[in-house]
Amino acid sequence: MSYQINTITPEQESRFPEWVEKWVNIGLSTEPIDFNKAKEDVCSIYKAIGLKTPVVLYAQSPYEAVVIGNVARLYINGLIKTGCFPPQVASQVASQVWSQVASQVASQVWSQVWSQVGSQVGSQVGSQVWSQVASQVGSSNNFTNEFKNILKQNYSDFRYGSINSSWYSYISFLRDVLGWENNILKTHQYNESLAQNSLLTWYHDNVAVVCDRPLIIRRNVRSELHNESGPALEWRSGEPMYCINGITVNEKIVIAPHTQTIEEIEAELNNDVKSIRIERYGWMRYLKDIRAGLVDKRNNDIDNTKEALFITPNGLKRFIATCPTGKLVSLSIPNEIQTCEQAQFWLANDVDKKYNVIGRT
Repeated sequence: MSYQINTITPEQESRFPEWVEKWVNIGLSTEPIDFNKAKEDVCSIYKAIGLKTPVVLYAQSPYEAVVIGNVARLYINGLIKTGCFPPQVASQVASQVWSQVASQVASQVWSQVWSQVGSQVGSQVGSQVWSQVASQVGSSNNFTNEFKNILKQNYSDFRYGSINSSWYSYISFLRDVLGWENNILKTHQYNESLAQNSLLTWYHDNVAVVCDRPLIIRRNVRSELHNESGPALEWRSGEPMYCINGITVNEKIVIAPHTQTIEEIEAELNNDVKSIRIERYGWMRYLKDIRAGLVDKRNNDIDNTKEALFITPNGLKRFIATCPTGKLVSLSIPNEIQTCEQAQFWLANDVDKKYNVIGRT
C-alpha cells in the first residue's frame, strides 16, 4: 500500500474508551467458548499459512492443553518428537503497521488502547497463567521422565487468545476506526476471531488444542489476580490458582493461613511469598513465635499509633505500627536504628528530624 495514516481525528480519538472496554471485557470473560467456531478458526489459520488441517482438540486449562496436545501429537506421529510451531501472523501484521501507520499515530493508539487493555489483562492475568503452566510442567510427577522432558520442550508453543486482547484491540482499532487496509488482515481475522473465542491455543505441526476460558477470575483494584478467601482464578477443570495481590501462593496460605508452621515460613525462598505468608500468619504472632526481641516501644500521639521495634534471631530489625482502626504496618528497618522515634525519622527520609511521619508500604 502506498498511503500512510498520519493523523487521528477528534472523533476517532473519542473511541479509545469504547475500544478499551470492549477488549478488556473479552480478555476477562469467563463465558464458555464455542468450540466448533474455534475449531473453524484454527483450521483457517493452518490453511492460510500453508499447513494441512490439524486435529483440533479441546482443553479446560492451559496445562491440560499442553498434556493433551503432546499426547495426541506423539500418538498421531508414531512417537515422532519433532514438530513445528505455525508462524505467528502477528509478526507479519506488525511489520506492516510500522510501514503504513505514522509512528506518532501508532504510538498514540498503542498507549491509549493496547497499554490500557494490557494493564488489566495481559500483564496481570497472562503472566500469572504462564507462570502457573511453567511451574506445573516443571513439577509434573505423574509422567515418565521422557514425557516430562517432552512437556518442557513444547509447553511454550502457545498463541495467546483473549489473554492477548491488548494486541487485538490495537490492530482492530487501526483497521476499524482509522481505516487501515492491508492484505495481511485477511489472515489476521482468523487469529482475531479465535482470540475472541478462546483463552489460548497450543499449536503444533498436526495438532492444535484450544483452551477454554477460566470459570472464575477475581482481581484487586490494581487488576492483579487476588482473592483472600479462595481461588483468584479457577479453570473449568476445577483446577484453582491462588493469588494474593498478583503473587501466586499455595492453597494453605489463602484458605488456612493460621495452620502454617514457622518451619514452612522460614523455608520459603521467594521473598514476596514469604512476606505474604507472614502477613497472613500475623506479624505479632510470627515475631512472638520466632522469639524476636523487643528493642523499643512507644505510643505515638502525633500519628495516634502504637509502635514497637523488634530484632529477629538472625539480627534483622522490624518496625511495627498499629493505628486505632486495627491496621498494622510492618517494615524492615536498618540495624543501626535503636528506637521507634529513629525509625519514624528514617522512614520519612528526614535526617534533620524535622518531621515525624510514619512511612507506609
